[in-house]
Formats: sequence, structure tokens, C-alpha cells
Amino acid sequence: MYSSDYKRLFSHFDRYGNNMISPSQLQYCVRLIRDGDILLEEVEFVAELSNGNHENLFVGLMESAKEDEKIEDLRKAFTMYEMDGTDCITPKSLNLMLNRLG
Repeated sequence: MYSSDYKRLFSHFDRYGNNMISPSQLQYCVRLIRDGDILLEEVEFVAELSNGNHENLFVGLMESAKEDEKIEDLRKAFTMYEMDGTDCITPKSLNLMLNRLG
């Protein structure tokens, strides 16, 4: 999803068009989209810091989830190439993986 998609999704929850959604709605969105858990107290705290601009808060939370997914994908790719248990991609392990890939 892109920022514009998150903004459209936010507008769906922003029933009164006042750029605000309830902490419980924000918590629901985080659970739904990020497939993770966040405490209501955490959401309330972050919402207070947002100075009433919940749309930016919402988009930021959703985009950070995308970054978390990218990092996890990179970790998985790294473990494919790191085979010696050294936490490094060695020339030997790189050669082995490239040979496996053809």
C-alpha cells in the first residue's frame, strides 16, 4: 500500500471529517493491517503526541509496518546466504547459494 491508500483508509474511519479517529479504532487498524498487537495505552499516548493530526499518525504507523516487513525480508534473504554460522556472508557461502540458484 502507498501513503495515498492509507489516507483513503483513514478517511473511511474518520466519520466526522475532523482528521481524528478514536484510539480504539486506531488500535483496530494497527492489528488488522500490521497483523500485530499494540496496547490501547500505547495508542492513546501516541495520539496525544500527534497534536490532533491522527491522519499523519495513522499513515506513519502503517508505513512503519511496511519498513518492518522489508527488514524481515532482508533478514530472511541474509540467512539464505549465511551458511557457515559466522553471521557473515562469506565468499564460500555466496558461491554455494549462487550455484543453487543457477
